Amino acid sequence: EIFIPNAFSPNGDGINDLFGIDAANITEFEMWIFDRWGNEVFYSDDVTKKWNGSDQNGEFYPGTTSFNYLIEYKGKSEDDATKLTGVVHLVR
Repeated sequence: EIFIPNAFSPNGDGINDLFGIDAANITEFEMWIFDRWGNEVFYSDDVTKKWNGSDQNGEFYPGTTSFNYLIEYKGKSEDDATKLTGVVHLVR
């Protein structure tokens, strides 16, 4: 099972500050985050590593912005391979 939020608010209050998935029984995982121009701003192959809303230079995006994600994961069975795409909203 997998849960992907559609928004997060990285404002340092300790609530909903990071974007990532909550999942069970994942054996392989990759996640890419892209800005509206298609530039990669975050990558992880660790399901526990979450995105803090910054670009690859560590600069934070101001205001409310939307990003596209691509998530590929596999469960315990070879038939469990899944590719998901969607939009996440960063709200400051």
